[in-house]
Parts: sequence; structure tokens; C-alpha cells
Amino acid sequence: MNPIQQIKSYDFSQTSIVFVTEAEKSKVAEKYDLNIPFFKAKKNETQLIEKNSKMCFLVGLEDEKELGKLKNIVKKFSHQNKENIEAENISIVFPESLNDQQIKHLMIGLFEGTYKINVGKDDKTFALWNENVNLSLYQPNTKFNLDDLGLEARYLVEGKFMGMDLLNLPPNQKNSEILADFVTEFAENLGLKLTILNKKECKKEGLSSFLSVNQGSAYEPAFMILEYRPKNAKKTIGIVGKCITFDTGGISIKPSENMHYMKSDMGGATTVLGTLLSAVKLQLDQNIVAILPATDNAVDKNSYLPGDVIDSYAGKTIEVINTDAEGRMTLADGLAYLNDKYNPDVLLDIATLTGSAVRTLGHKAAAMLTVSDEISETMSKLGNEIGEKVWRLPLWDEYLEDLKSDVADLKHISLAPLSDVIYAGKFLEQFTNEHPNWVHLDIAGVAFGNNDYSKDKSATGYGVELLINFIKSI
Repeated sequence: MNPIQQIKSYDFSQTSIVFVTEAEKSKVAEKYDLNIPFFKAKKNETQLIEKNSKMCFLVGLEDEKELGKLKNIVKKFSHQNKENIEAENISIVFPESLNDQQIKHLMIGLFEGTYKINVGKDDKTFALWNENVNLSLYQPNTKFNLDDLGLEARYLVEGKFMGMDLLNLPPNQKNSEILADFVTEFAENLGLKLTILNKKECKKEGLSSFLSVNQGSAYEPAFMILEYRPKNAKKTIGIVGKCITFDTGGISIKPSENMHYMKSDMGGATTVLGTLLSAVKLQLDQNIVAILPATDNAVDKNSYLPGDVIDSYAGKTIEVINTDAEGRMTLADGLAYLNDKYNPDVLLDIATLTGSAVRTLGHKAAAMLTVSDEISETMSKLGNEIGEKVWRLPLWDEYLEDLKSDVADLKHISLAPLSDVIYAGKFLEQFTNEHPNWVHLDIAGVAFGNNDYSKDKSATGYGVELLINFIKSI
């Protein structure tokens, strides 16, 4: 690993990035003898000057204090300039007025902006920490450890990048069998306990709802259970990530237009894997048990059908209305199994679940449904702070009325034309055994889309930082 180190003095002996607030602009110019009369330090304003025969980038922050906005200012800068800074040793100068969390988010933004989609091209994902780049961090009169903050930012972004790489892969490179091999190596490298249930074992355990989605697949399902158990952990967080490796819609097949984007339907799972990577490297002190029910949703003579009645691990029968609502079928068994076998203090699921979430909130926030006011308040506060917003939607019992079935305990979707994001959450709630700390996040609108990293839609990295901060708050 290349060094991230705090320095005690600054001399412009290598390529420099100087972050400047509007209030400190004159002080910076005087302290470092910079002739910058036209630089106003406004948001997203940059100026490149030469100092001691080295490049010096001035990056304006105005007087922004919000973590997410600071991160995005620097992310935009580093993305636009990554080709200029990736092969150099870099010195970074932070404003005196910023606190440790604000500095950490400047570092997160600096790292995030350098992401490169590497699918089918090369193996360089992390532009700013290849073996040729060392980072020197400086803030006048600092009272905290900058290199620790830099490493914390890096470990967080490593989790994001790993998940983004996996989500961006084409579907033929990440079917459930390939993914199981990847997760096996992933768990071994991180020292995680891994259990993978195959089809025969899933049948024995009664994971019928999950297996129904796999009926049309050419690939063996993989019900993967990963456990991170640090010493002295006091609580256990259980997370289920939707892991549909490709979604055709099944017999209720999707339109062909834009179907190639359905490689993104495992966005919940990649967020969970990224969170685990960051959690291990950051040495978080809470247990994490994660379940990834992996399969594709394909069209075949054996595919499950609209109108089928399916059993589930929880013992509740489910009437299938539309086979394109497959994610909640896999999550239902994942939630019930995790809750029954591991008794977590917090039960969470995260999924690219419904188009309704996109129609409701666009690409600005994830939909959140939870039975806990405390979790709602915490998750909302954290999301607003770091720029990964969530918005709580209701779980009123009136919605359950529309999920009642004549032939089963539940329909898996409502026949009402609206509010499917809520009906999906209400359906999943029935498989939590009334867990008092359950929360569902629908990230369909924020996990994959248009962004600066690619010409087409691609992974955004949403959710890893939110989950890490949430776990730290428990």
C-alpha cells in the first residue's frame, strides 16, 4: 500500500492540491506567497498555477460545511483532473477551519472522483493509489491525525469501488455460480465465515420462495451467508442484499428496450459486499451477518408462473401475480432465515427493488420503509449529512388489505396500479416476524444510472458509506 502521511510543514516540492475556503483565501495567498487576484474560492472554482516548478491546483470550497457537498465539490475536481494527478506524488493542503469529518469527506471525494470503469480494458480501478502515488496531508495547526483520516477515507472508498466494479460487470461474467466463486475468495481474503447453500440444501431448509425464482435458471442458486464477527462486539446487524444477477422478468418478460441494464439488479448485494470490505478494513466493532440469495430470473419451461402459489421459509404461502416482482420473493426467504437463525439486533434489507421507487423519488434518494422511528431518524440524518439521502414512506396496515389473496396467505404484489414501492415493503414486513428494528431500503433509483464515470449508465457506489455510518451509530 502506498503511504498516506501527515506532514508538519509545506514547501510545494511536489504536485499540490490546495483546498481554499472563501473566508481563508487571503490568508492562503499570503501564507504560501501565491499571486491569485482572480481566484475567488467559489464552489467548484479551480485554478492551476505553477509553484516551485510544480503544478498547484487551487480548489474553491466557498464556505461550504456540509459533508456531502464538500465531497461532491472535490469529487468533481478529481474526476476532471485525474489524468493530471494520478501519476504524481501529491501534497494536499486543507483549510484551517475544517474539522476532522469535513477533511475526511474531502479525501473521500478526492478518491471517488478518480474511479475508472475497468471492465474489459485493464485492471486499474484506483487511479489515486497506484504504486507510484504517495499522498502527503497538511493542515496548519491541526489537532487530529490526518493520515488516519486519509486511510479511513480510502478504506471506505475501496468498498464502494469493489461493489461498483462488480455491478458494472456484464451478466455472463457474474452468474450465480461465478459469483459464488468470487464470494468464496472474497470471504477468504477478508477472514469472513462463509456458508453457501446449494439447491439441495435450500430445499432442505425450506427456502421455497427463493428457489421459485431460480426454477427458470440454467445456473445453480447460491444462498450465501457471510459473517463478520470482531472481538468484543455487542450487537449483530443482519443485512439481506438483493442478488438477482440478471432479471429478464421471467415469464412476465420485460420489454427488450433497456433490458441490458438489468445486470444492475444485484445492486443491493454489491452494496452489502462493499460494506463488508470497508467494515473489515475499518475494524468496525459490531457483528455483521449478511445474506445474498443469488440467482438470475430467466425464461424457461420450468420458470415459475403468474398464478402459482409458492411456499416460503416463514411458512406463509405466496400467490405470484407477476414474475417480474422476483426480488421480494428472494428477500422474503432471506429475511425470515436470517432473523430465525441469527437473531440480529437490527434487521435490514437493501435492494434495487421497484420502478415505483424511481417514479416516486427519482434519482435523488432511496426509499426507506421501517417500523422504527429511531432508525428512520438516524438513517435520514446520516443520509442528509453525507449526501446519500433516504426518504421514509408509510407502512400503514391499509396497504396489507390489498395483498390479501383468495388462494394463499399473501399476494406478492397488489393489483392496484400505484405505490408498489410501499406494497413491496409491506409484503417484506410479513417475513420479519415483527422485528422491532427492521428497515427496508429500495435503492432502484440511486444505485445505477447516469454519472460522470461512464458514457452510459453505470454503478454509483450509493449505500456503502450510508451503511457503514449506520452500523457505527448502533
